[in-house]
Amino acid sequence: METTKKEEKITLKSSFAYIPQREKTIPVLREINTSSYVLYGQNNLYPQYLWDLYLKSSILQSIINGTTDFVCGNEVKVYNGNDIVNADGETIEDIVKKITTDLQVFGGFSLNIIYNRANEISEIYWLDIREVRLNEDGDKAYYCKNWKNKKDVVEYEVFPNHKGGSCVFYFSGHLTRGTYPIPRWNGAIPAVETSTEIGSFHLHNILNNFEPSAIINFNNGVPDEETQNNIEAKVNEKFTGSHNAGKVLVSFNDNKESAVTIERLGDENNDRKYRELRKDTYNEIFIAFRCTPQLFGFQINDNAIFSNQEFAEAYALYDKNVVKPIQKDIIRCFDKIYGKTDSIKFIDWSLSNIIEKTETEINDPQ
Repeated sequence: METTKKEEKITLKSSFAYIPQREKTIPVLREINTSSYVLYGQNNLYPQYLWDLYLKSSILQSIINGTTDFVCGNEVKVYNGNDIVNADGETIEDIVKKITTDLQVFGGFSLNIIYNRANEISEIYWLDIREVRLNEDGDKAYYCKNWKNKKDVVEYEVFPNHKGGSCVFYFSGHLTRGTYPIPRWNGAIPAVETSTEIGSFHLHNILNNFEPSAIINFNNGVPDEETQNNIEAKVNEKFTGSHNAGKVLVSFNDNKESAVTIERLGDENNDRKYRELRKDTYNEIFIAFRCTPQLFGFQINDNAIFSNQEFAEAYALYDKNVVKPIQKDIIRCFDKIYGKTDSIKFIDWSLSNIIEKTETEINDPQ
């Protein structure tokens, strides 16, 4: 087929560029050995990435915070009755709540244990697992408030390979096959990322007044390829991605007459597509946590009815498969620390209290 003069003019006089969405690569936990400690992820900041996801995702927070409430129940007691466990006035329940959250976000937790001169435990502090690294043998721990600059790194012996003084207790969970823990929702990380991006997309669509996708025309001639790439990169950096929903195409033209014209770039079915995608991602997250949405105040299907009896059955299953195993792991850890059997005890809520609490959250989320 022969090229017409009109087609030839458009080909020669107009250069059209498509700017794709910025690619987001989900980090993969990689443990890399150094001369002293093992990197927690390729950039040594993988736990911070998990924590950022927890802070950004309302569904993740709801499941993890709710499960922490289920685990801690009505009260947590220690065998010797000394509920205050450190000089900051924290109780054993305060510590257990923090490590329960860490256990779910990161798959593990860490504690700082301080012994007196008689080699008896005098204090126990929660230690932010984001700030702890281990050596390959697991008998040395390194604590740093900011691993980006690696200043003021403190070395500790790891329990039970310690000689009194101050040491670190590190629990890496059951999923790990290396040095550091793996969260049980690891398989749902892409779904969590997707759910936060959907929320961001809708927010910025509103902030941009639901503007349709735009096209930018540069009508002062077609620059060389390097200049085009530089301009496209700057526009891409400023306008694309979920934070600038609905933007942007770039066209370089010799004059206004050769400009590209597009009537509409939006998709009328976007709302439906995003609703379905949101539902799919939520389901994937709940599957990863082995829970029913209604346990945490979520109702995936608008017409779904969840009776008290169904709630009781769902909670009983979640309590058996998730809550009780977490409690057992924590009890075993403190049994090792104190050298006692049943060193701490969980006083569970009654099921009626849980149902009442959940109904209140559903009816009055604020």
